[in-house]
Amino acid sequence: MKRLAAMVLGLGLLLLPAEGAAGDEWLGPDKGAHFLVTLGLSSAGFGVSMGLAPQRPELGWAAGGALGLGAGLGKELFDAGRGGSFSHKDLVWDVAGTVTGLLVSQGVYLLFR
Repeated sequence: MKRLAAMVLGLGLLLLPAEGAAGDEWLGPDKGAHFLVTLGLSSAGFGVSMGLAPQRPELGWAAGGALGLGAGLGKELFDAGRGGSFSHKDLVWDVAGTVTGLLVSQGVYLLFR
């Protein structure tokens, strides 16, 4: 699972366009929010899933990943749909937050099981 997450993050970085929207910097003011919100959502999804099926951590990864990435992708599609721009850089921060949330959640799960 961890290797898959790293591969997805790496592929996301490779697929980015060379130029983004004006003012969309890699370390822009909104990037921390993208990272932290998706970290929290993926951790919550993992935790809820583990509460329902404690012997199935792969379901925690699936639920947490879907919640974190779904929210990040949904936000970018919402922005694009209302005349804004779809930010690939925001999406990379969403992926990084989601993967971090899942890795931390998996670590806590292994520590306390």
